[in-house]
Amino acid sequence: MTSSSLARQNVFAYWSRKWNRVRLFCYPLGVVIAIRVVGTLWIYHDMVTPASGFHFAWLEVNRNLLPAGSRWLFLFNGGDSFMFPIIAMFGYAHGRYPFLPGYPILIRFAGLLVGDYWFGAFLVTQAFALGSFVMFQLLAERPAVGCERRMSKTSKKQANDTLQRLGTELDHLKQKFKMGQELELQWTPNDGPRSGEVTGTTIRIYEADPTKALDTLRHEFIEYLLTQDLVAPYKRLINKLISLFEEEMYDRKEKLVETLQELTR
Repeated sequence: MTSSSLARQNVFAYWSRKWNRVRLFCYPLGVVIAIRVVGTLWIYHDMVTPASGFHFAWLEVNRNLLPAGSRWLFLFNGGDSFMFPIIAMFGYAHGRYPFLPGYPILIRFAGLLVGDYWFGAFLVTQAFALGSFVMFQLLAERPAVGCERRMSKTSKKQANDTLQRLGTELDHLKQKFKMGQELELQWTPNDGPRSGEVTGTTIRIYEADPTKALDTLRHEFIEYLLTQDLVAPYKRLINKLISLFEEEMYDRKEKLVETLQELTR
């Protein structure tokens, strides 16, 4: 397997892991969106009558709060929830003091952006509703404190075991090939696109999985030997040709200078 194909596989594996994580968030978000859409349609169907059209009790009490074209937003209001957009529009007054100011402030900013405070309240509510499920998913994935400590101890032991295995494998490769004695090992696992590389005389392994890390070590070791034994002679040859070419160009330049100097006398 060439280094370019290995790099492509690493990039594909990196983005596959990222997509798998994003896909976990898509499931609860899809369920929440579906529930809200179905609930809204059901309420709308229940509240619309052939005689009066879109009508329910909140419109009787607060008929002049919304324009006729925006009355569908009343579907997302219940109880005292309409008080928050009112506070955002008109501020606090008698009877509105029990309501905390954080939500009205957000509605105020959103309403100024979209030009409609009721639609701004709708956007703020939906954003927090969907964002809460992402937060709950993150909390569900986070281990408890005691479990986290146990996992930390276990991961340290596993890391030490993996590093020891890598060191043992590197020594084995050196003895088997009778080469590469100058090589050192550095294991820094991460989710980057590369599995490993050789910089100078240091083999750097980035794979977190012990099996993949061992495979990467063998790959980088063999590639280093091939580079040293096969590519290095070509480098020396090219450098020698460049040196000879520079010497020849220098001699020709000197002869040309001398010829031109003779012509000027």
